[in-house]
Amino acid sequence: MLPANTTSDAVYLVADVIPTFDELCKRVLNFVSSCYHSDSALVRFVLKHGIDARVNSPLGRNVTFCSLRYGVSVHDLCSLPLPGSFFRELFSQEFGCRVCAQSVLRVNLS
Repeated sequence: MLPANTTSDAVYLVADVIPTFDELCKRVLNFVSSCYHSDSALVRFVLKHGIDARVNSPLGRNVTFCSLRYGVSVHDLCSLPLPGSFFRELFSQEFGCRVCAQSVLRVNLS
């Protein structure tokens, strides 16, 4: 059982899962990547123009947001397949330093 004062960041780290919000971002980026690598020229065309529109397109806004959130260029987010560990590693680096070491130790002991 986790201590009552454990932050939600620690729960995600201990459970070895990424937060729900980051899971949604991951799914959006996986969708974008699959469209980018699609055999259909029409799908690639729609994707390209959706991303190029940036603020005028929900797709463009989502990709731009993820680019800023994860510090990766829009081109890399779209064109490179993201490994499964990409988000987990980012989350661990970003939030791992905020987790109280005593909370993690208590969890590991229980």
